[in-house]
Amino acid sequence: MTQVVNLSDATIHAHVLDDVAARAAAVVADRRGARGVLSWLDRKLRFAGDELLDRQDTPAGVKSRILADVDRLTRLLQLERYWLWRMGKMIEAARLARQGKPVRVLDVGSGTGKLLFAVEKWARKRRIPVELHGLDHTEVAVEQARRTAAAEGHRVHFRHGDARALAHLGNGSVDVAVTTFMLHHLPPGDVARVLSELDRVAAFDFFAFDLRRNLPTLPALWAVLHVGGFEAPSRHDSLASLRRGYTPAEIEEILRAAGVPRFTVQSLPPVFYDVSR
Repeated sequence: MTQVVNLSDATIHAHVLDDVAARAAAVVADRRGARGVLSWLDRKLRFAGDELLDRQDTPAGVKSRILADVDRLTRLLQLERYWLWRMGKMIEAARLARQGKPVRVLDVGSGTGKLLFAVEKWARKRRIPVELHGLDHTEVAVEQARRTAAAEGHRVHFRHGDARALAHLGNGSVDVAVTTFMLHHLPPGDVARVLSELDRVAAFDFFAFDLRRNLPTLPALWAVLHVGGFEAPSRHDSLASLRRGYTPAEIEEILRAAGVPRFTVQSLPPVFYDVSR
């Protein structure tokens, strides 16, 4: 992937991202500060604390078990099939422009690498050359992804990094950039940074998928977590994740504040949304 080497350009870009973050934080604060019964209920629903997965003092073993349960929930909800379908269409379209060169895919917040491993298998079956890269800020996840890749022979590259500033990547240095279940971990300003960066580095398209805040589904999720035998740390983080999620209207405001010129935000049942160009 193309590298950014000009330090002055990187400094300018950092200031641009600071402005993006400030605008997004302001517009979301204005929206959330609205008066009315629904706004009051929404404020009660939102969770302002940290998830265990994001805390520095959470033991590595606990984080590993939470990550395993995230993969388990993803399988139960069959979300990977939807992600592969969306990403597959983007990869197939980008393939035409690449003229035989590998389609470059970046997964930001790649976790244990399961999605990229699935993309690799999908592409191999269709004889589509791909170059797969994962980035995550959780060192435990990166280490686990690397171990799995080495043990199972996956040609996927993982690195530890900050999704809020992809300074090591040039404009359009990948073809498809994706992130799944990461945005709800971040405050509005940082969400704007991530979406701005995904749009900048993706030559063809980007895809973001996450939870949308939704009060009626909280009891149902609570029941699934208890009936499914999920451990207490995973139950805590799952419920916190739903309460930390953004509404589609908030995401649209953030995208506009980030200066993303073309985007589509769609709500998906029961508690999801996605974003693409």
